[in-house]
Amino acid sequence: MQHAIDKIYAVKNNNPSIPFIVNLEGKNLIITGNNGSGKTVFLRKIFDFLNQSIVKTGNDHHVEYIKSELLRMEERLSRVNPGDDHYEYRKNQVAELQEKLNSRNYFNITFRDENSLKVNYHQKKSIIRFYEATRQAIISSDGRITSLETLTDEYKSHGPQENSGIFFERYLVTTWNYALLQKGLNKIEEASKAEKWIERIIEDLKQLFEDPTLTLEFDIESLRINIKQEGKEKYRLDQLSSGFSSILSIYADLLVRVELGKIERDEISGIVLVDEIDAHLHVTLQKKVFSFFKSSFPNIQFIISTHSPFVVQSVSDAIIFNLTTLEQMEDLSLYSYTSIIKGLLGERSSSSILLEKIEELSSLMSGENFNDADYIEIMSDLEPFIQDMDARSQAIILSAKNKFIEKQQG
Repeated sequence: MQHAIDKIYAVKNNNPSIPFIVNLEGKNLIITGNNGSGKTVFLRKIFDFLNQSIVKTGNDHHVEYIKSELLRMEERLSRVNPGDDHYEYRKNQVAELQEKLNSRNYFNITFRDENSLKVNYHQKKSIIRFYEATRQAIISSDGRITSLETLTDEYKSHGPQENSGIFFERYLVTTWNYALLQKGLNKIEEASKAEKWIERIIEDLKQLFEDPTLTLEFDIESLRINIKQEGKEKYRLDQLSSGFSSILSIYADLLVRVELGKIERDEISGIVLVDEIDAHLHVTLQKKVFSFFKSSFPNIQFIISTHSPFVVQSVSDAIIFNLTTLEQMEDLSLYSYTSIIKGLLGERSSSSILLEKIEELSSLMSGENFNDADYIEIMSDLEPFIQDMDARSQAIILSAKNKFIEKQQG
């Protein structure tokens, strides 16, 4: 990718004696590591650097510029005597520049094409976004049909770092209504354009939900969008589970920025950071969330953090970097989940990543109401690792299986 990060230069735990380089060459990045290894802090440093170098204008973030300014200010300081009016001011200027230079020596990023990325960003053809681990989709509809011009004006007044997904359903409603109107006026080409855009979203959601029967329905009375799946009652976009809502918050935000920014989805570029991409997600979603975003926005460089072996194992063309060991790897798609947990994540199969599920299962068994759906969901998470678990964990799973069988037999 052209508008992407090439290399990241950093030090471990702010220790200059432990430098490391993440060599991306424009590829997507998956950041892993033990709890406390600094995954979120690392993402924030990347985002802060992007704000300084790409979002802000000027070149005062460059090491060469800082060095030049430092030499200039040191020369000015040398011409002022201690006790003079400007001495402390010049001294502070030198100290600030020295600190800035030190921070660049400890953390720096090079790009594939920095100037082009910067120009594209300020022309709204590229985006820089950071999604927190606590994200949830904010779906809003005011029950009115809004013109595209009005919606675009509202979007333009929206802050650049605010989540634009708030416009997602309103834009869907507007586009759907536009298609119906154009068809009624026998403007088939215009209607077809709008319908194709809606169909692509439906195809994306079919992939995400792994359900070929999924479709969207425009409720013309309430002016809301419903999701319809065979064998289920229809439901609204704001009624998704926390896992799907977490994904939709990113997807909707990016999609609205593309559409209301008048850019083709396959042409939008930039760098998107996602903290704990596996947060709130069931295992089945962890296995496909990264590839879903990659296929939906193929020219965006995604930099994500995760503690999930399912995410790490799900793609074959991303860089994987472990902040605990400072190891860089590529393509773990052929490795088993167990070997990834033991090797890359440095944990036993029955350690923190799965212990919570074991405790959930234990609580489920001891409760008065044994919920079949909860049992099936928890067991699907644990199943791949049973053979490598400790005796206590295996005993809890066996007891739960017996209880489930007894309940089924009545």
